[in-house]
Amino acid sequence: MTNNQPYKNAVLDDKELQEGLKKINPKFGDFVTRVAGEVWGLPLIDQKTKALITIAIDIVNQSHNGPGNPFPAHIDMALKQGATREEIEELLLFMCVYAGFNKVAGCFGMLKEIFQQIGGQGTAAMTPDYATRERQQTVAFYTLLWKKQDLNTALFSDYWKNVNGSLGAQLPGQYQNWQHHLDPQIIDIWPTLNGIKSTATEIDRCDGIAEIIFANESDRQAYFQSAYLLENDGKNLFSKAVGYTTSPGNSVTYIDRLNGAIDAIKLHVLIKKTDGASLAEFRQYMSDTFAPAISKNQEVLKFRLHLFDPRPHPPSDPHYESPEKQYQAAFEIAFANYQEMQQFFRSKDYLAATKIQGNYIKEINALPERSTYTFVDEGHITQIGKGSSKVTEMIANVGTNNYSSESPLSNGNYNGKSSLAQHLQGVQHFGITVDDMDKAIEFYTEVLGGKIAIGGDGFYGEDLHNLLFQKEELEALQKGINPRSVGVPNIRDNTQESLDVRFISFGNTCVEVIHFRDAKLSPKAPNVFSKVPSSVGFANVPHISFHVKDDVDLNDFAQMLEDECQRRGMTNVVVNKTIHVNSEAERRKTGLSFAKTEFPGDFDGWALFYCKGPNGEQLEFNQVRRTALKNFKRAQQEYNQLTGRNFPWASDAIKENGNMMTATTTKWEWPHTKKWPKYSGSKVDILKQLFLAGEAMNVNNFVEFFTEDCLYQFGNFPVVYGKQGIKDSSAGFLEKCEGLHHHIKNVWQPSEELVIIEMEVTYVRHDGKVFTLPCADTVRFKGDKISELRIFMDIMPMFTTP
Repeated sequence: MTNNQPYKNAVLDDKELQEGLKKINPKFGDFVTRVAGEVWGLPLIDQKTKALITIAIDIVNQSHNGPGNPFPAHIDMALKQGATREEIEELLLFMCVYAGFNKVAGCFGMLKEIFQQIGGQGTAAMTPDYATRERQQTVAFYTLLWKKQDLNTALFSDYWKNVNGSLGAQLPGQYQNWQHHLDPQIIDIWPTLNGIKSTATEIDRCDGIAEIIFANESDRQAYFQSAYLLENDGKNLFSKAVGYTTSPGNSVTYIDRLNGAIDAIKLHVLIKKTDGASLAEFRQYMSDTFAPAISKNQEVLKFRLHLFDPRPHPPSDPHYESPEKQYQAAFEIAFANYQEMQQFFRSKDYLAATKIQGNYIKEINALPERSTYTFVDEGHITQIGKGSSKVTEMIANVGTNNYSSESPLSNGNYNGKSSLAQHLQGVQHFGITVDDMDKAIEFYTEVLGGKIAIGGDGFYGEDLHNLLFQKEELEALQKGINPRSVGVPNIRDNTQESLDVRFISFGNTCVEVIHFRDAKLSPKAPNVFSKVPSSVGFANVPHISFHVKDDVDLNDFAQMLEDECQRRGMTNVVVNKTIHVNSEAERRKTGLSFAKTEFPGDFDGWALFYCKGPNGEQLEFNQVRRTALKNFKRAQQEYNQLTGRNFPWASDAIKENGNMMTATTTKWEWPHTKKWPKYSGSKVDILKQLFLAGEAMNVNNFVEFFTEDCLYQFGNFPVVYGKQGIKDSSAGFLEKCEGLHHHIKNVWQPSEELVIIEMEVTYVRHDGKVFTLPCADTVRFKGDKISELRIFMDIMPMFTTP
């Protein structure tokens, strides 16, 4: 965002600087005033950058000895153009490389003296103002949140930022999204003046504030229309949530010199107006008298004011707050430290701001902030918003500064309801029920060139029967008719009918052909039902299956889907369950038993559930893992080879990005001793042995560190399960890699079961090229075995760099 603050000419508009330059040398001073002044007026480089360049040139050209030293004047000039002490110090460190440390060293001492001299001006006077970043937003949503009583503060904060916050960041329309974690135990922090109540009761002191900024009203509506999932998740956390909105122009940042760089004292102050003042009079006082006086004080680092819209919600609203408890305004204020906050309360500015506040304010509830997290910044999801903020904090603590993602949020409108799109990878297959299986296979493979991925004949079973036909059976039971009349075969026990199935790959998707026949006959027998309506028991009836991501719990997703569709009035969308029930009421009470996840042989790793679409169409949602995944990918590769195409598997799509890497043709000399002695602990020692097995390129030994049902994800490759899955996923990598070595940078162990490791890994290809890539591992244990290993890195340079 562009800062539109007008800058003065750093030379022509600074008479004090001109006089100082003339004292050094009159001719030099005149020259600078005439020539440099014109240069400073050139438009393409901003004034602050020019001031920093001047300091850099000064370091190179000057010795900084004697009375004629322009360095203090140049520092003062840079500060006036908005430079901070941190920026100047960083410039000096940078100049050490080019000018030499000895030449720069004296500048640090002089810089310290300069800031000691101007220290009396207050921290706020020495830092730039970033308020313009938030002045361009027009509307806000400001929610007070109370945690559940049975949650301790640590658990509440952890879940709010790591789970609820990341979920909320995905919703559309947001320009900024902050979580303010408060400390309601600290009271009496705001002074009492004019008899105004300044200490709220314990029950009125909230535990957090969620603040969301929108660029316009339509964006705010897009957010509200998609917030159902977030509200559902909030039931895990909050005992009470009271939301306030502001109209365009009523959420304003008057000053912001924080920019996240100072460990400041921040307060969130809630305001109730007096009964005698109208809302218009109260707002005029807050915006025209209170805010200007407060924001001009030199101790104040930030002042942001919200003037809330009235809350006309009825008592039946779950977010209802009785009128006597409602607030009409709130502001955020920050100070560098406790001493400057006390100076502020004794200042003339504060006294001027509060001189007549008794006419307009009856209660002030000041809540100290423990921490703030940004989930959306200027319309982009931050790293915290994309995933666990725990991991992000740890990365930040070791000096990483690539905190924000450049991926913009969607501004899509979801027709007033929430979307499940983030759980899907696309359409996995289309299914049709056929009367003649042999002819169907011949047509789709020999005529159209598809490749069979997996298939089988004679499937039956109680759970499979319920999975496919439960809704039709319940409707038949309700109507008192035979289920066969609505297309339901009996595949419970192989005494009447059974199921034949083939999945045929066309590269980018698959066609499934299914066939219900007399169990006593061969697959060449005709389908048991003729061609009719919606049940998959009828010939010519298609169904569509959507591919659910591997790390989504299929039963949980089924419940989410059914709940969402019922809420939308799509009452026909009901998910079948795998157990027998006698009524719809009984079905609703049976818990999460939607998905069938256990299949033998080639179908190992296949999982699915069935439901109807809103118009009665047959839908399926499925996952493809382990053995089934291997078979589908093999058939896809065969099809790609046949047609000259390059269709990827859904989860294999790779986004190219500019990762740090080094590539040389020099052979890597492996160290003879390990450099990991400072990292220890039972789980860490297991991981050391795991890394040694990896460096030995011994996959069989490597997988012995894992549980039988483990989850494993290596860089850009898809998630795999089990020891065999690890072996299979490693095949292509081992063909490229001759050797590797782990350089452990840091280790965290938040709990007995979880270890997080930051490292660099050096890989040597068979052609001799060496790549050192950044990496972060999250490892979960079950006992002494690894149940989950996720390796976060971009391994593609090993495969794509010539």
